[in-house]
Amino acid sequence: MDLTDFFDAVRATLKYRVALGIGKKKSAAGERDRNGARTREMPANYSATGAFCRDLLPEAGDFYRQHFGDGMRVTSKGWLVRCPFHDDATPSAIAYRADGGFHCFGCGVHCRDVLDFHQRLTGQDFKTAAQALGAWRAGR
Repeated sequence: MDLTDFFDAVRATLKYRVALGIGKKKSAAGERDRNGARTREMPANYSATGAFCRDLLPEAGDFYRQHFGDGMRVTSKGWLVRCPFHDDATPSAIAYRADGGFHCFGCGVHCRDVLDFHQRLTGQDFKTAAQALGAWRAGR
């Protein structure tokens, strides 16, 4: 068996596994998309009464400035702040300017954007948090 035959056999095996659905990585929340983020399937009885619009989320600077006030120190990537998720005497977290993400180096809390931060801080579900931030459009 030469190298070409070997690779043909590997390709055939992979095509067979894909056809059968073998080897797909699934998480508890569903499959992962091409960027590695979890995707969730909507239930069959799901009916949307509105829609989330990421463009309507508040800008990261305005949102974090409103939340942390004067306790923000400017860095090249964002702002150093005191983490609201644990008792913090000095700034141990960073709020990123580019995507609105938040990461605490003390307790390890990581939020992807201002919506995720608001959800964790208030304990609200996705739709309620999106409505509170004005990023939920009512259905027609």
